[in-house]
Amino acid sequence: HRKYTKYGDRTNASVALEHTMNIERISLSAGVLMNHNTIENGKYKFFPSVSMSYRPADKINIYTSWSNSTRMPTFTDLGYTTETHEGNDGLKPEKSQAVDLGVKYNNTYLSVYATGFLMWGRNIIDWVKVTVDGKPKSASWNHTKLNTQGVEMGVKLKLTEFLPILGENAYVALDYARMHQDVNTGNYTSEFALQYLRDKFTTQFNHQIYRGLSASWYLRFQKRMGT
Repeated sequence: HRKYTKYGDRTNASVALEHTMNIERISLSAGVLMNHNTIENGKYKFFPSVSMSYRPADKINIYTSWSNSTRMPTFTDLGYTTETHEGNDGLKPEKSQAVDLGVKYNNTYLSVYATGFLMWGRNIIDWVKVTVDGKPKSASWNHTKLNTQGVEMGVKLKLTEFLPILGENAYVALDYARMHQDVNTGNYTSEFALQYLRDKFTTQFNHQIYRGLSASWYLRFQKRMGT
């Protein structure tokens, strides 16, 4: 049996409040999360969020949102120390803000959407490559900042009316997402935080073969970025 030399515990408690209001074609929602975690020395933290959607027409929806969030370091981040890894018990909680803006269009046969998003991260936890006593190690670290920008878009076309031979639920869908990150890593090489999916394209084709038997075809292209 392995012998453990470290022990840790913490208590996390949260209370959330949210209110939604509808005014004709506008929907507004606002909320706040109150969080208490013993790792923060008994401090109470508040994380607000707001969202809004507007329907200029029955088939069009424009939406936006803003949120504030946090992530506590795990016990692995804090204390996992071996010949190849170096934990850091001085890690700070991650903090981030995110905002998005998008539009959707839906009718009987066609669905289209496009969304842009931004995220500003501070004290982002990562494992980076360092040298300790002349030996390479992976060490947990707080990046000063990690900013993310991206877009998502897609279209879904129902094929039933055009090609009834394909069945009632036949459709073809195309989706694409692109993301970019920039971070202040100093002279360190990131092992996780900057290993992100820059491009992702997917297509799906669903059709009926015979009565209760159908088939789905998928194609996916991905390009991953890393340091």
